[in-house]
Amino acid sequence: MKKIRLEMIEKEMVEKQLQHFELNVTALNHYLDCPLHFYFNNIVRIPSGIHENMSFGTAVHKALEKLFSEMKSNQNEFPPLEDFENYFVKYMRRHREKFSDAGYQRKLSYGIDLLRKIYETNINTWHKNVNIEFHTRAMLHQIPLKGFVDKVEYHDNELTLVDYKTGDHQSEFTKSKLKTADEDKAGIGGDYWRQAMFYKILLDLDKNNKYLATSAKYEFLEPDKHTQTMPKPYIFNFPQDQIDQVKQQIETTWTKIQNHEFYEGCGKETCQWCQFAKSIRTS
Repeated sequence: MKKIRLEMIEKEMVEKQLQHFELNVTALNHYLDCPLHFYFNNIVRIPSGIHENMSFGTAVHKALEKLFSEMKSNQNEFPPLEDFENYFVKYMRRHREKFSDAGYQRKLSYGIDLLRKIYETNINTWHKNVNIEFHTRAMLHQIPLKGFVDKVEYHDNELTLVDYKTGDHQSEFTKSKLKTADEDKAGIGGDYWRQAMFYKILLDLDKNNKYLATSAKYEFLEPDKHTQTMPKPYIFNFPQDQIDQVKQQIETTWTKIQNHEFYEGCGKETCQWCQFAKSIRTS
């Protein structure tokens, strides 16, 4: 009898979490990575520790957001480099507790040098007709979708989606995220590829959007480790077959989520979520 009661409580909790659930690309990536990843992050909502690299990446993102916001409010004139660096430093100071003492000093020094390279490389070529922190919502059939884009560049009647990425752009980890479904051994594609297609789908469906999304651009913000030059952006166009592949992923995943099909993990030995579930079941 006790087991039935616990199952009822679990079902009610899941239904409550899904009642107003909108699918974003992060949740989709979580589910395709491992259904338990989705369950623990999006249903149970276990707090996740934010490590230094994530906090550093956020600080760089926020500095860029502030730089473009100030440009837009100042007659399309970018603030000087010193202001750009100060945006970063202020964010780092406000989130000092997320870093070790040594890590904070290392990331602070590295970040100031990095922002100088970003600024000097791009200040004369950055597109100014932009929307920062772009939010969008739409329905795919009966599936509610939502999204958030770092920056949107407008070109006449067209737009380019822009997303900033920190980290080593040449690592195998990053390369795997850029793979299309056809290039991926698992057949589902990488997170960055799926993100690009997801936002194309979303913007095409968004009735408030009057622009045609023609490409997605990933700007890798850290220099090449060998040449110390800033990498060129990685561009995704939107072939219809790839759009259709992600639409199918959205529809299949949504159905499985609504059917509560997230209690079985992916089975990969390296999956922390599968290992976490095993530890709970055996404790």
